[in-house]
Amino acid sequence: MALWIVFCPLSFGKTDFEGIFLIESQSVQNLKSFLNYNQLHLKGSVHPTNELTIYSHFLFFKLYGSHSYSLKTAIEVYPSVNWLMHEDIQLKLGRLLYKHPFHQIISSDIYDSFIYSFDGIFLEYDTAILKADIWSAYLPKRWTGLKKEKDFEYGSGVFLDIKFTESYINSFNFYVAYLADSFFQQSAEKMSRYGIALKGLIQPFNLNYTFITVGHGSSFQFKLEENMYHFSLDYFQSNFFNSHFFTGYHTDSLKYEPWLYDRYKNTGYSDLFLWGNLNYYFTGFSISPIDRWKFKLAFYDFNATQNGSLKLGYVGEWMNSSKANIITVSKGKLGKELNFMISNQINKELLITLNTAFFLPQKNLENVLKSKELYSNVLLTMLYSF
Repeated sequence: MALWIVFCPLSFGKTDFEGIFLIESQSVQNLKSFLNYNQLHLKGSVHPTNELTIYSHFLFFKLYGSHSYSLKTAIEVYPSVNWLMHEDIQLKLGRLLYKHPFHQIISSDIYDSFIYSFDGIFLEYDTAILKADIWSAYLPKRWTGLKKEKDFEYGSGVFLDIKFTESYINSFNFYVAYLADSFFQQSAEKMSRYGIALKGLIQPFNLNYTFITVGHGSSFQFKLEENMYHFSLDYFQSNFFNSHFFTGYHTDSLKYEPWLYDRYKNTGYSDLFLWGNLNYYFTGFSISPIDRWKFKLAFYDFNATQNGSLKLGYVGEWMNSSKANIITVSKGKLGKELNFMISNQINKELLITLNTAFFLPQKNLENVLKSKELYSNVLLTMLYSF
């Protein structure tokens, strides 16, 4: 169960304040205990001038499950400054979320238990036809399964978004990043990432395509060592209960490094697998047959790209008898998943959403999960805003 309470910003001249409170509990079959999570966000901003804004974001969070609840909680502080240097140019300094508009590259999901932030410098140029982001930052440690692992400590990169006026091409994106686990050591692990993303509209179809290649070396190097392709097609029919029909395909190589993508949005709500040696196709639809109600159904068919290791998600690690976050699999079938979502906008302030995922394992998971047993993951969210 997840409970949201959102406080609308309160303005006092040149000062703004807002807060978010979240309580989340996952119900997963075959668990000895639930994973419970709560977080409190407090955000304040001061505007000394029209061009300068100072932010301070406080995050109080707590994870608890089999242990008794404690009032002791971690506190994270996210200070930042935003300077509007020109009507088209902004300079951002401090601890910030960095989001790519295509969530297969970099994305942070507020529903996730761990929010990624970068400490660094971000220069943004945004016009009607071009958006450019140049950034240099220290990067967070990332959670894989139930373990907090050392991630790349330093990164820099550029993102270009070329906007088009024709309806059949909305934007073309080019993305480059250079990552290292140490800024000063010559022997440090280094990784270069190059990506393109295309978003198009051919009435009434929406097309999204993302390609990323990863190379390892001492500097920016273009190498087709590890690759990822993600394709989706969406058909929207507003005259038929605002319905969406969608389908897509994803594949990545054995040692592909996904970095900070949106797990729930991309690999379903069962949360069994992370990208890397994973390929699957998906299809589904959403519809609003009744005012204020929305229903969504999605189907996934997961496969291992080739023989080798496969990373498990949070739920996948809980289900694994050895509690390891990496397993060894053979190329082929992993399992099938069915997602169902129902939401009701009860009134202007209250939204209730239920997400459920059912996963049926196949031959490749016989030594990890109980064969042919249906697994479920349920998440209930209540959003109240005022």
